[in-house]
Amino acid sequence: MILRTIRIIVGGWAVVLTSALGVVALHEVENEWFTMPFSISVLLLLAAIFFLLSNRIAFSIYAAWAVIGSITLVSMIKFREQGFDLHAYDLVFLGGDSSLKAFLVENYLHLVLPVATAAAVAIIGLGAIAYNEPASRAPLKWRLLVPAALCGLLPATIPASATAHRFEYFVGGHHASAFFVSMLDIASMLGESDLKVRLAAVPMQEPYPDALSCPPAERLPDVFIVLSETQSPPFNFPQLAMPRDFADGFVSDDGKARALRVETVGGGTWMSAFAVMTGLPAGEFGWQRPYVTVALENRVKGALPEVMAKCGYRTAVITPVDDSFVNEGRFFRSIGFQTVFDADDIGMTAERQRDSFIYESAERLLAEHRRTDGRPLFLLIETMFPHSPHNTRLDPHTKVPGEPLNADAEMAEYLRRVHIARQDFRSFLSDRRADPSPRGTVVLEFGDHQASVTLPLVEALEGPGALANPDSLAYVTHFTAHAFGHGLAKKLPDFDRLDIAFLGASFADAAGLPVSPLMIEAVELRDRCRGRFQSCPDRARVDRHLRRRVDSGLLDVMDHPRPGS
Repeated sequence: MILRTIRIIVGGWAVVLTSALGVVALHEVENEWFTMPFSISVLLLLAAIFFLLSNRIAFSIYAAWAVIGSITLVSMIKFREQGFDLHAYDLVFLGGDSSLKAFLVENYLHLVLPVATAAAVAIIGLGAIAYNEPASRAPLKWRLLVPAALCGLLPATIPASATAHRFEYFVGGHHASAFFVSMLDIASMLGESDLKVRLAAVPMQEPYPDALSCPPAERLPDVFIVLSETQSPPFNFPQLAMPRDFADGFVSDDGKARALRVETVGGGTWMSAFAVMTGLPAGEFGWQRPYVTVALENRVKGALPEVMAKCGYRTAVITPVDDSFVNEGRFFRSIGFQTVFDADDIGMTAERQRDSFIYESAERLLAEHRRTDGRPLFLLIETMFPHSPHNTRLDPHTKVPGEPLNADAEMAEYLRRVHIARQDFRSFLSDRRADPSPRGTVVLEFGDHQASVTLPLVEALEGPGALANPDSLAYVTHFTAHAFGHGLAKKLPDFDRLDIAFLGASFADAAGLPVSPLMIEAVELRDRCRGRFQSCPDRARVDRHLRRRVDSGLLDVMDHPRPGS
């Protein structure tokens, strides 16, 4: 029976029918016709390579479809969770990061297992086909000629949008071809980046003055920056009918709700933390955007924690993940954080404990700091509770008013987690209000990205392909500011949306914290650009700002001497 089935599978009609259905499916996962020639060319090249190695026609075609299908499946899962298709560098990024692999297995086992099972079944099936299919009589020279010819054809089929706007291609939903398009970035890994080429065309700029004016120590408040994981105001979506008190939890002391434009969806917390701390959009680094904590370790100076440390602050991070996760611990230390307290340091025994656990860790650190250290404290607190996946009820005994909050089970669980997280944050603020310390306390809180479960809501409002638009609602979260015993020196910016790269300097300026010449210029650039960085109408001014960072030795993306050296 098995042998008979295999004979049918390797028959010509079965191969043709499978391939025809595969082409239809390929179009469905590519979402565009213009990418199909490239996708089919890749498929044919893979089949030709398998045929060269095996000399079996049916096996080679099925093997090519299996490779394309496996890559597409993984790409679709990544896109659903992070809004970004699979990239070749993900293999390097994941391969050397054991904590990231552990994170994926612990939190996404329900996705990892089906993919692994499908891959195992495909390998066994292909092995059976190869074993039972007789070898063809094609001579070796023809089997060599076909892949060589297809290699010559492949560049002609690459979509123009993939070469002109590579990042947009990865967020455009081209799940089958994106991984293969990403191989074009191999040249960028070895050669000059687009940013380096662009800044090389900008005239050299006068370096920033070396002086940093630090207020007297007694006027420096304790600073807490809270990264609210996977949070954005539900009132952004008219489809969600939420209680008013829920919405009120996303406002600053002045009663205003402020929108923040971020650069990632569903995941990629480290990109948002990077932008706030360095004042640089991750998007400026092109395809390296999801990998900035690896690519830019020890290459960024003058970051917010470094400035705070130079003015006498103790700088620290509390994070609910391992120090080595996406290289974030090493990167944080390279930009001026003196201490990183990771999951082990704070006793995090489960990946999804309530944010109250993390705030309690911050309280213990604060109490110890006040007993033993006279310096003001600058503390970044990264939370976790609302993060995906949302197919399990976390902290199951805690109920919130109005449950279920949505007819969709995953959306309901996400909203429930956000509600609980906002309660925990309000409790943290209450503790700061009750005990602001003699020097006072200021708190900046921001949402790092939206949840993947909100993407259907965005697409219902904006249509498919919303992620390809940087101004999409998908990239909008929030930020709030609070002061206790230390009033804000200036008003917070009130643009329709503030780009996340301006947030750190904007808060430091408003709170009367130490600001460097670089940060002063960043605030001026913010006002000139109406809160927009990459999409600033005066793009030349943005490039001069970036070039000045380079020429001041604060951003290492070019190889050249500093002015006057």
